[in-house]
Amino acid sequence: MPFKVGNPGCACCSCGCYPFDNSAVDYNGALDLTATSASYDASVKKLGTHSASFNATPHYEHPHHACFTPAIGNTMRVWFWLRTSNSGTPDPTKGFAGVVTKGEVNFAYGSPPTITLTGEWGVFHRPATASGPELQFVYKSTTVNLGVMASIGLLLNKWYFFHLEINRVASTYAVHSYNSTDGNALPTYSGSLSGTLVAQPTVPMRIGKNSAPTGELLGYNGGSFWLDNVGFSKEAGSVSTLYNSGSGQACPATG
Repeated sequence: MPFKVGNPGCACCSCGCYPFDNSAVDYNGALDLTATSASYDASVKKLGTHSASFNATPHYEHPHHACFTPAIGNTMRVWFWLRTSNSGTPDPTKGFAGVVTKGEVNFAYGSPPTITLTGEWGVFHRPATASGPELQFVYKSTTVNLGVMASIGLLLNKWYFFHLEINRVASTYAVHSYNSTDGNALPTYSGSLSGTLVAQPTVPMRIGKNSAPTGELLGYNGGSFWLDNVGFSKEAGSVSTLYNSGSGQACPATG
């Protein structure tokens, strides 16, 4: 399917959009995911018929593609719905689990710990911090090994909408998030990127995995949650339209 700029019916088009309605297919059919130990849940979902359930082993991936790489084109956006169910037992020696990533975080426990990113960018989950689960939005460039765009704490059993936009030309980022269950917009995190973003063709896009030597599969150490409607776009758009005041937009989505 060709990408049509300004087409209000499809923000994904030639980029991936994954409803996770009992499969790992791209809504548009071009960028289907390879699934490992796939798990879909019809009882806990935000949109459609199912969500993807993550607890220890399920994960998905696709080889390197321009849609998943902010170093190619002007803008990359990724959005998803997430709900946590269990924060696990706090353990400072445990690393980061992957949520939606184009890279791997290696966490070497110490005082302070050594944290490095191999790849391009990622949304990572720490399932059991002292204050509960949290998400980390990070990137890598020619001058920064691991730049933190946002760190957001999560409440259990709440549906959240997250939207990350990285603008290569302006060297800026923005992270929007909403607690849909309680109807609360969280603070917007935005700022400037340092250095030049670089594409890493050997690194796949993954959902639910961090295979670095001291990384974690999603759900390790007791943490588990669901993802629904993960989407990508290479065009600028409106996060408020995708969020739709809490009800969300399924693939394809206007935004």
